[in-house]
Amino acid sequence: MLPNEVFALECRKRYEEQGLIVDKSNGQFAHCPLPKGMGEEGVYLLWGDHQHQGLLQSRDVGRRCYYTYQVKLWLDTFPEGFFELYEIYDEFISGKHSPTYGRTCWKNELTQQQRTCFDKPEGEGWERGWLQKTIDKNSGRTLTEETKKKMSKAHIGKHTGEKNPNYGRTGALHPNSKAIVAIQPDGTELHYGGICEAARELGIPQGHLSGRYLNPGKQPKGGKFEGWQFFYA
Repeated sequence: MLPNEVFALECRKRYEEQGLIVDKSNGQFAHCPLPKGMGEEGVYLLWGDHQHQGLLQSRDVGRRCYYTYQVKLWLDTFPEGFFELYEIYDEFISGKHSPTYGRTCWKNELTQQQRTCFDKPEGEGWERGWLQKTIDKNSGRTLTEETKKKMSKAHIGKHTGEKNPNYGRTGALHPNSKAIVAIQPDGTELHYGGICEAARELGIPQGHLSGRYLNPGKQPKGGKFEGWQFFYA
């Protein structure tokens, strides 16, 4: 078995010994032993264990298998084996493993024929190039005051009140709303249609809920909600 698979199975065994149920409600799906695209098997791990497994998997298969900002957030807590894990993180954060590795300026990626057309002087018709024509078409383009007034008048009342496609769609009915699950220390789950609803019902400032408690690894520490866990459903 690959090291990342051994680690994942050890985590699952530890959860069972502790009587802890880790599934999609409180964990993250870790593709294991192979990353997504190479294999579809996997297990649910707690957030920190998932970051650890992603680093080990990167070393196993020779490519980055983790989200940079999440792993960096986890490494900032100085987990056990920090230095070895940070070496893996550092190895796969740059160079050929970077998403922008080998990418150059868009103009350098043009074919020779496109570059020839692009460099044609003014007055040579269509041969001057579709790319430069597009740039010239929108360069320095402005609207007159009369045109602006006509556009403004045409849009007045067009998407207000009942004409708005999202009219009456609040809370869980709004297309941008994300359901929230709050897990109390005793394991009781509370379900809410969105951040606003959860913040209102629980008496939590909306900014605290969205900017702190719902961020991976940033569960409440101390205060009224100590021991609680918050997740997007």
